[in-house]
Amino acid sequence: LLMLLLAVAQQLGIPISSVLVVFSTLGLAISLSMQNYLSNLAGGIVILLTKPFQLDDIIEVEGVTGKILKIDLYYTKVNTYENKSVYIPNGQMANAVVVNGTREDRRRADFVLKIPDDMDLQATRERLLAIITANPLCRKDPAPSVPVTGIGYRSVLVTVYAWADADDWWTLKCQLLENI
Repeated sequence: LLMLLLAVAQQLGIPISSVLVVFSTLGLAISLSMQNYLSNLAGGIVILLTKPFQLDDIIEVEGVTGKILKIDLYYTKVNTYENKSVYIPNGQMANAVVVNGTREDRRRADFVLKIPDDMDLQATRERLLAIITANPLCRKDPAPSVPVTGIGYRSVLVTVYAWADADDWWTLKCQLLENI
């Protein structure tokens, strides 16, 4: 039909090259305007097929951490800890590094502490380990540890490593920080 219209237009003396330029420009404009839309659609299909996360998973992606509330073809809705709804385009989600904090049954709470060099390092590490193991949310396997992981100005850096069930991870981390 398009070829017939072009042939008729040429017979009527309308320059076909001008019509083709207009259609080409229009096609380019439409394809450029649809690029993000199609990218999000393709990303949504990839996410729905590969399932890197599912509803109620806690994820971290592009600086946003929260619970997955909805996975759509174009956007994924994440509810942050501050109770903000964030809609992330699936084109970005499919190409970003997504950290899923709920896929595994356990997580490690870890944080660095600076111990002044005038304190007894061994006694401090033993006291920290006692505080950690006293917490009922701390798993015994793998065993918690407090190794020396660095040296600072007039201090020694130790890192607390404690494992918890995935659902208790945040609570354990907060309780340990408070108790320490």
